[in-house]
Amino acid sequence: MTHAISDPAGAQGRLGMDMGGTNIRWVFLDGRGAIADHGVQQLPRHAEARQRVPGEIVRRYRGRICAAGLAIAGTVDDGRITWSANLGLADIDYDDELRRAGAPRARVLNDAQAAGLAEARIGAGRGHRLVLVLTIGTGIGGAVVLEGGLLEGNRPAGEVGHMVVDPSGPECNCGRRGCWERIAGGRALAELAAERGKTIVEFEQAARWDGSPEAVLLGERADAFAAGVDSLCAILAPEALVLGGGVMARRGVIAQKYTEALSGLRWGAGTRVLHSQLGDAAGAHGAALAAGDRAREHPSQTEANEP
Repeated sequence: MTHAISDPAGAQGRLGMDMGGTNIRWVFLDGRGAIADHGVQQLPRHAEARQRVPGEIVRRYRGRICAAGLAIAGTVDDGRITWSANLGLADIDYDDELRRAGAPRARVLNDAQAAGLAEARIGAGRGHRLVLVLTIGTGIGGAVVLEGGLLEGNRPAGEVGHMVVDPSGPECNCGRRGCWERIAGGRALAELAAERGKTIVEFEQAARWDGSPEAVLLGERADAFAAGVDSLCAILAPEALVLGGGVMARRGVIAQKYTEALSGLRWGAGTRVLHSQLGDAAGAHGAALAAGDRAREHPSQTEANEP
Protein backbone atom coordinates (compact mmCIF):
# COMPACT_ATOMS: atom_id res chain seq x y z
CA MET A 1 0.00 0.00 0.00
CA THR A 2 1.32 3.48 -0.94
CA HIS A 3 1.12 6.28 1.59
CA ALA A 4 1.42 10.05 1.14
CA ILE A 5 4.51 11.71 2.54
CA SER A 6 3.49 12.94 5.95
CA ASP A 7 4.59 13.25 9.53
CA PRO A 8 2.67 11.42 12.29
CA ALA A 9 0.23 14.33 12.55
CA GLY A 10 -0.61 14.10 8.83
CA ALA A 11 1.33 17.16 7.63
CA GLN A 12 2.37 16.79 4.00
CA GLY A 13 3.89 20.18 3.16
CA ARG A 14 7.51 20.65 2.18
CA LEU A 15 9.44 23.83 2.90
CA GLY A 16 12.42 24.86 0.79
CA MET A 17 14.73 27.75 1.67
CA ASP A 18 17.63 29.27 -0.26
CA MET A 19 19.97 31.44 1.82
CA GLY A 20 22.21 33.63 -0.32
CA GLY A 21 24.60 36.44 0.49
CA THR A 22 21.94 39.07 1.24
CA ASN A 23 18.48 37.44 1.09
CA ILE A 24 16.72 34.21 1.96
CA ARG A 25 13.95 32.94 -0.32
CA TRP A 26 11.53 30.18 0.51
CA VAL A 27 8.71 28.20 -1.00
CA PHE A 28 6.11 26.07 0.79
CA LEU A 29 4.73 23.21 -1.30
CA ASP A 30 1.53 21.44 -0.34
CA GLY A 31 1.04 17.66 -0.45
CA ARG A 32 0.40 17.76 -4.20
CA GLY A 33 3.56 19.75 -4.87
CA ALA A 34 1.72 23.00 -5.63
CA ILE A 35 3.03 26.31 -4.28
CA ALA A 36 0.98 27.17 -1.20
CA ASP A 37 3.16 30.05 0.00
CA HIS A 38 6.45 31.75 -0.78
CA GLY A 39 8.49 34.72 0.35
CA VAL A 40 11.80 36.53 0.46
CA GLN A 41 13.41 38.63 3.17
CA GLN A 42 16.68 40.42 3.69
CA LEU A 43 19.14 38.77 6.01
CA PRO A 44 20.43 40.54 9.14
CA ARG A 45 23.91 42.03 8.98
CA HIS A 46 25.24 40.17 12.00
CA ALA A 47 26.22 36.52 11.53
CA GLU A 48 24.63 35.32 14.77
CA ALA A 49 21.24 36.77 13.84
CA ARG A 50 21.64 35.54 10.26
CA GLN A 51 22.24 32.02 11.49
CA ARG A 52 18.85 31.89 13.23
CA VAL A 53 16.73 32.90 10.22
CA PRO A 54 16.14 29.44 8.65
CA GLY A 55 14.87 28.07 11.98
CA GLU A 56 12.59 31.08 12.39
CA ILE A 57 11.03 30.42 8.99
CA VAL A 58 10.52 26.73 9.82
CA ARG A 59 8.63 27.75 12.98
CA ARG A 60 6.12 29.69 10.87
CA TYR A 61 5.07 26.42 9.20
CA ARG A 62 5.46 24.15 12.22
CA GLY A 63 2.84 21.40 12.19
CA ARG A 64 2.18 21.86 8.47
CA ILE A 65 5.37 20.40 7.04
CA CYS A 66 6.78 16.89 6.87
CA ALA A 67 10.25 18.10 5.87
CA ALA A 68 12.32 21.25 5.36
CA GLY A 69 15.24 21.81 3.03
CA LEU A 70 17.90 24.49 3.17
CA ALA A 71 20.13 25.48 0.26
CA ILE A 72 23.10 27.62 1.20
CA ALA A 73 26.03 29.22 -0.60
CA GLY A 74 28.80 27.26 1.03
CA THR A 75 30.34 23.88 1.73
CA VAL A 76 27.98 21.28 3.21
CA ASP A 77 28.96 18.02 4.86
CA ASP A 78 26.23 15.70 6.19
CA GLY A 79 23.80 18.46 7.14
CA ARG A 80 26.48 20.75 8.53
CA ILE A 81 27.63 24.01 6.97
CA THR A 82 31.40 23.76 7.23
CA TRP A 83 32.10 27.14 5.66
CA SER A 84 30.22 29.89 3.81
CA ALA A 85 32.38 32.81 2.74
CA ASN A 86 29.38 34.82 1.48
CA LEU A 87 27.51 34.51 4.78
CA GLY A 88 30.38 34.45 7.24
CA LEU A 89 29.03 31.23 8.77
CA ALA A 90 30.99 28.12 9.68
CA ASP A 91 30.53 24.80 11.48
CA ILE A 92 26.75 24.97 11.94
CA ASP A 93 24.66 21.81 12.18
CA TYR A 94 21.61 23.06 10.29
CA ASP A 95 20.15 19.58 10.03
CA ASP A 96 19.79 19.62 13.81
CA GLU A 97 18.65 23.27 13.95
CA LEU A 98 15.85 22.75 11.42
CA ARG A 99 14.56 19.65 13.19
CA ARG A 100 14.62 21.39 16.57
CA ALA A 101 12.66 24.26 15.00
CA GLY A 102 9.86 21.88 14.00
CA ALA A 103 10.81 20.06 10.79
CA PRO A 104 10.33 16.28 11.27
CA ARG A 105 13.00 15.72 8.63
CA ALA A 106 15.60 18.05 7.15
CA ARG A 107 17.93 18.21 4.17
CA VAL A 108 20.78 20.70 3.84
CA LEU A 109 22.65 21.12 0.57
CA ASN A 110 24.76 23.49 -1.46
CA ASP A 111 22.78 26.15 -3.35
CA ALA A 112 24.07 25.14 -6.78
CA GLN A 113 23.10 21.52 -6.14
CA ALA A 114 19.63 22.60 -5.05
CA ALA A 115 19.18 24.79 -8.11
CA GLY A 116 20.45 21.97 -10.29
CA LEU A 117 17.98 19.48 -8.85
CA ALA A 118 15.09 21.86 -9.54
CA GLU A 119 16.18 22.74 -13.07
CA ALA A 120 16.69 19.08 -13.96
CA ARG A 121 13.43 17.83 -12.46
CA ILE A 122 10.92 20.65 -13.07
CA GLY A 123 12.83 23.28 -15.07
CA ALA A 124 14.83 23.52 -18.28
CA GLY A 125 16.30 20.01 -18.06
CA ARG A 126 13.04 18.23 -17.43
CA GLY A 127 12.67 15.01 -19.44
CA HIS A 128 16.40 14.35 -19.80
CA ARG A 129 18.04 11.38 -18.08
CA LEU A 130 21.45 12.92 -17.25
CA VAL A 131 21.62 16.67 -16.76
CA LEU A 132 24.63 18.84 -15.94
CA VAL A 133 23.62 22.16 -14.39
CA LEU A 134 26.13 25.02 -14.10
CA THR A 135 25.52 28.22 -12.14
CA ILE A 136 27.85 31.03 -13.14
CA GLY A 137 27.86 33.73 -10.49
CA THR A 138 30.71 34.86 -8.24
CA GLY A 139 32.14 31.40 -8.82
CA ILE A 140 30.98 28.41 -10.83
CA GLY A 141 28.70 25.94 -9.09
CA GLY A 142 27.34 22.73 -10.45
CA ALA A 143 25.14 19.71 -10.02
CA VAL A 144 24.88 16.39 -11.80
CA VAL A 145 21.34 15.00 -11.86
CA LEU A 146 20.76 11.41 -12.96
CA GLU A 147 17.19 10.22 -13.47
CA GLY A 148 15.83 13.03 -11.30
CA GLY A 149 18.21 12.57 -8.36
CA LEU A 150 21.48 14.24 -7.41
CA LEU A 151 24.49 12.13 -8.24
CA GLU A 152 26.23 11.39 -4.96
CA GLY A 153 29.21 9.42 -3.75
CA ASN A 154 30.69 10.19 -0.35
CA ARG A 155 29.16 13.65 -0.95
CA PRO A 156 27.00 15.22 -3.68
CA ALA A 157 28.94 15.52 -6.94
CA GLY A 158 29.17 18.84 -8.73
CA GLU A 159 31.93 21.00 -7.19
CA VAL A 160 32.98 21.73 -10.75
CA GLY A 161 34.25 25.23 -10.01
CA HIS A 162 37.18 23.68 -8.19
CA MET A 163 38.56 21.74 -11.13
CA VAL A 164 42.14 22.91 -11.45
CA VAL A 165 42.66 24.19 -14.99
CA ASP A 166 45.85 26.19 -14.38
CA PRO A 167 48.08 25.01 -11.49
CA SER A 168 50.00 28.31 -11.62
CA GLY A 169 46.82 30.40 -11.70
CA PRO A 170 45.34 32.68 -9.02
CA GLU A 171 44.73 31.37 -5.51
CA CYS A 172 41.23 30.13 -4.74
CA ASN A 173 39.27 30.27 -1.47
CA CYS A 174 39.54 26.48 -1.36
CA GLY A 175 43.30 26.78 -0.82
CA ARG A 176 44.46 25.64 -4.26
CA ARG A 177 45.52 27.58 -7.33
CA GLY A 178 44.01 27.85 -10.78
CA CYS A 179 40.50 26.55 -10.07
CA TRP A 180 38.11 26.88 -13.01
CA GLU A 181 35.96 29.47 -11.25
CA ARG A 182 39.03 31.64 -10.58
CA ILE A 183 39.59 31.79 -14.32
CA ALA A 184 36.05 31.97 -15.71
CA GLY A 185 33.74 32.86 -12.79
CA GLY A 186 32.20 36.26 -12.04
CA ARG A 187 34.81 37.20 -9.45
CA ALA A 188 37.58 36.48 -11.95
CA LEU A 189 35.89 38.68 -14.55
CA ALA A 190 35.44 41.51 -12.04
CA GLU A 191 39.15 41.34 -11.20
CA LEU A 192 39.99 41.38 -14.89
CA ALA A 193 37.87 44.52 -15.32
CA ALA A 194 39.49 46.18 -12.29
CA GLU A 195 42.93 45.59 -13.77
CA ARG A 196 41.82 47.78 -16.67
CA GLY A 197 40.39 50.42 -14.34
CA LYS A 198 36.79 49.48 -15.13
CA THR A 199 33.77 48.12 -13.32
CA ILE A 200 32.36 44.87 -14.62
CA VAL A 201 29.52 46.82 -16.29
CA GLU A 202 31.99 49.14 -18.06
CA PHE A 203 34.13 46.15 -19.07
CA GLU A 204 31.11 44.38 -20.53
CA GLN A 205 30.07 47.46 -22.48
CA ALA A 206 33.56 47.82 -23.95
CA ALA A 207 33.59 44.14 -24.87
CA ARG A 208 30.67 44.74 -27.23
CA TRP A 209 33.12 46.08 -29.81
CA ASP A 210 34.88 43.32 -31.73
CA GLY A 211 38.63 43.74 -31.59
CA SER A 212 38.64 45.87 -28.43
CA PRO A 213 41.09 44.75 -25.69
CA GLU A 214 38.10 43.89 -23.50
CA ALA A 215 36.53 41.76 -26.23
CA VAL A 216 39.80 39.87 -26.69
CA LEU A 217 40.18 39.28 -22.95
CA LEU A 218 36.57 38.18 -22.60
CA GLY A 219 37.01 35.84 -25.54
CA GLU A 220 39.93 34.18 -23.76
CA ARG A 221 37.85 33.64 -20.61
CA ALA A 222 34.92 32.35 -22.68
CA ASP A 223 37.27 29.84 -24.30
CA ALA A 224 38.47 28.77 -20.83
CA PHE A 225 34.84 28.33 -19.77
CA ALA A 226 34.09 26.24 -22.85
CA ALA A 227 37.20 24.08 -22.31
CA GLY A 228 36.01 23.30 -18.79
CA VAL A 229 32.55 22.40 -20.04
CA ASP A 230 34.02 20.14 -22.71
CA SER A 231 36.11 18.32 -20.10
CA LEU A 232 33.00 17.72 -18.01
CA CYS A 233 31.12 16.47 -21.07
CA ALA A 234 33.97 14.06 -21.83
CA ILE A 235 33.55 12.56 -18.36
CA LEU A 236 29.77 12.72 -17.88
CA ALA A 237 28.28 12.70 -21.41
CA PRO A 238 25.21 14.68 -20.29
CA GLU A 239 22.11 14.77 -22.46
CA ALA A 240 21.47 18.37 -21.44
CA LEU A 241 23.53 21.25 -20.06
CA VAL A 242 21.57 23.92 -18.19
CA LEU A 243 23.23 27.32 -17.67
CA GLY A 244 22.06 29.46 -14.75
CA GLY A 245 23.35 31.87 -12.13
CA GLY A 246 23.61 35.65 -12.01
CA VAL A 247 26.02 36.07 -14.92
CA MET A 248 23.73 34.15 -17.26
CA ALA A 249 20.56 35.75 -15.88
CA ARG A 250 21.76 39.21 -16.97
CA ARG A 251 21.79 37.97 -20.59
CA GLY A 252 24.57 40.47 -21.37
CA VAL A 253 27.70 40.22 -23.50
CA ILE A 254 29.40 37.86 -21.04
CA ALA A 255 26.51 35.40 -21.17
CA GLN A 256 26.41 35.72 -24.95
CA LYS A 257 30.14 35.07 -25.40
CA TYR A 258 30.15 32.18 -22.93
CA THR A 259 27.22 30.54 -24.72
CA GLU A 260 28.71 31.11 -28.18
CA ALA A 261 31.98 29.50 -27.10
CA LEU A 262 30.12 26.25 -26.44
CA SER A 263 29.37 25.85 -30.15
CA GLY A 264 32.86 24.46 -30.68
CA LEU A 265 32.69 21.68 -28.10
CA ARG A 266 34.27 18.35 -29.05
CA TRP A 267 32.92 16.04 -26.35
CA GLY A 268 29.77 18.04 -25.77
CA ALA A 269 28.75 18.19 -29.42
CA GLY A 270 25.64 16.09 -28.80
CA THR A 271 24.63 17.87 -25.60
CA ARG A 272 21.63 20.23 -25.62
CA VAL A 273 22.57 23.65 -24.20
CA LEU A 274 19.66 25.19 -22.31
CA HIS A 275 19.15 28.23 -20.11
CA SER A 276 17.60 28.24 -16.65
CA GLN A 277 13.82 28.46 -16.50
CA LEU A 278 13.43 28.91 -12.74
CA GLY A 279 15.88 31.78 -12.19
CA ASP A 280 16.17 33.00 -8.60
CA ALA A 281 13.49 30.54 -7.44
CA ALA A 282 15.51 27.46 -8.42
CA GLY A 283 17.39 27.09 -5.12
CA ALA A 284 14.29 27.22 -2.91
CA HIS A 285 12.39 24.81 -5.17
CA GLY A 286 15.34 22.44 -5.22
CA ALA A 287 15.59 22.53 -1.42
CA ALA A 288 11.88 21.68 -1.17
CA LEU A 289 12.29 18.80 -3.63
CA ALA A 290 15.30 17.50 -1.71
CA ALA A 291 13.31 17.72 1.53
CA GLY A 292 10.53 15.66 -0.04
CA ASP A 293 13.09 13.08 -1.14
CA ARG A 294 14.41 12.90 2.42
CA ALA A 295 10.88 12.34 3.72
CA ARG A 296 10.42 9.43 1.32
CA GLU A 297 13.78 7.93 2.24
CA HIS A 298 13.19 8.24 5.98
CA PRO A 299 9.48 7.81 6.81
CA SER A 300 8.39 8.37 10.39
CA GLN A 301 8.10 5.43 12.74
CA THR A 302 4.32 5.70 12.54
CA GLU A 303 4.35 5.41 8.75
CA ALA A 304 6.90 2.61 8.79
CA ASN A 305 4.59 0.52 10.95
CA GLU A 306 1.52 0.98 8.72
CA PRO A 307 0.43 -2.10 6.73
